[in-house]
Amino acid sequence: MTPQSVVARRSVSPVLRWAGGKRWLVPRISELLPALRPTEYLEPFIGGASVYLAFTWPSPVLGDVNEELIATYRSLARDPETIRTRLAALPVSAAVYSEVRDTPCSSDCDRAVRLLYLNRCSYGGIYRTNRQGTFNVPYSGDRSLGPLTDTDALRRVGEAMNNATLGARDFEHTLRGTKPGAVVYCDPAYTLPEEEGHFRRYSPSAFSWSDQLRLAEIAHTLATEEACVLISNSADPRVASLFRGALVLSFERRAFFPRARGTRLHEALYVLADRNTLRRIRRRLNA
Repeated sequence: MTPQSVVARRSVSPVLRWAGGKRWLVPRISELLPALRPTEYLEPFIGGASVYLAFTWPSPVLGDVNEELIATYRSLARDPETIRTRLAALPVSAAVYSEVRDTPCSSDCDRAVRLLYLNRCSYGGIYRTNRQGTFNVPYSGDRSLGPLTDTDALRRVGEAMNNATLGARDFEHTLRGTKPGAVVYCDPAYTLPEEEGHFRRYSPSAFSWSDQLRLAEIAHTLATEEACVLISNSADPRVASLFRGALVLSFERRAFFPRARGTRLHEALYVLADRNTLRRIRRRLNA
C-alpha cells in the first residue's frame, strides 16, 4: 500500500466565484482530517476548488466535465503571470464583457482569460451555457478585477494546480484506479428525481438523477475498497437514501442567490468508509 500522508491546512483561496462553492464547508472537513491518513486525493467535480486548495493533499487527481474550467486551471499552472497581465488590460464594462464572451479562443491561455473575466463580471458567478454550449450568463454590473490582478492569487492557485493531475472527464473516469486509503471528495450538482429532464446547464451535458444513482453506486464500491468518500449533497430524503450506512453531517444555511435570499438550504456531508475509519471519525467529532 502507498504510504499515508498527514494533511495540513494551507492559505490558498479560490479565484473563481463558483455557484455552490464549498468554502463554508472547509472548517467542517478540517475536523475530520486528523482521523485520516490519505494515500491520495481525488476530486471529480472540482468547480471552484475550495476544498482542494484549502489543504496539502497527497497525489491529487482532479477532474471536471467542464473543459473550459480544466483548461483554465492547466493554464494557471503553466503561466499565471501572462493571464494576470492580460486580465489587467481588460476594462470592466458591458461592452467588453460581450466582446470577451463572443470572441473565439485559440489557446488554453485565451480560455483562462475569458473564463476568469466572465466569472468575475457575470451575474452571481454562475457558469451556464445554452444548448450549443455557449456561455450565456448576463453581465452583473461594475465589478473590479482587483482580486485577480492586484495580488498573487493566480500564482498561488497555479502552484497548487501544478502539483495535481487534471482531466476534463466524467466523474467515473476520474475515480478509476482509486487506491485503498484514498480520500475522495465529491460535490455534484444537487439534482433530484423531478429535475431529471430540466435544462439546467453547467456544461454541454447536465448532471441528472441517473448520474446521482451512478455516483452513489461508485461511492459505496470505493468505501468497500478502503477509500474514504465524502459527498456534499442535498439533505433531501431521496438523496439520503442513496447513501445508507454513511455518517451524515447535516447543515442549514442561507441561500446566497439574490432571487433566493431568505431561503434556508438543507445540505449534508455523507461520509462513506470502512467501519474502523468511521469509528475514528466519530471519536474525533465527539472529542
